Amino acid sequence: MGRPRLRPLLTHPLKAPGFGWGPFRVPGPGYPRLVSEWHPIFLSDEPTPGVWTLQHSTGYGPFARIELRRVEVGLRYRVEFRGELLGWATSLQVACERAWEAYLKEGRDARSGPPNGRL
Repeated sequence: MGRPRLRPLLTHPLKAPGFGWGPFRVPGPGYPRLVSEWHPIFLSDEPTPGVWTLQHSTGYGPFARIELRRVEVGLRYRVEFRGELLGWATSLQVACERAWEAYLKEGRDARSGPPNGRL
């Protein structure tokens, strides 16, 4: 018997975001596209059990707070943005998405300034 046959990796001429590397490899059909998927849950930190804060890598402090609460219908995530209640979510993933959308709508994203952060 020969070696087991492996699925080939496809090479895409895209560059990794923000780094200028390329080309990079993305798994072929049937594999998850882990290279290009980013989610705001990666910004979360859990300083105490059941409480998450979201802080952008270029920011000075957390811009959102997510708390796990038990309510009448079950467990829910309470989403606050800059101290104001945004709403409730059924999962941490959805809660992070709502907080990130509010952050982008605010318009104080680091991408709005010059590339090197200087004036």
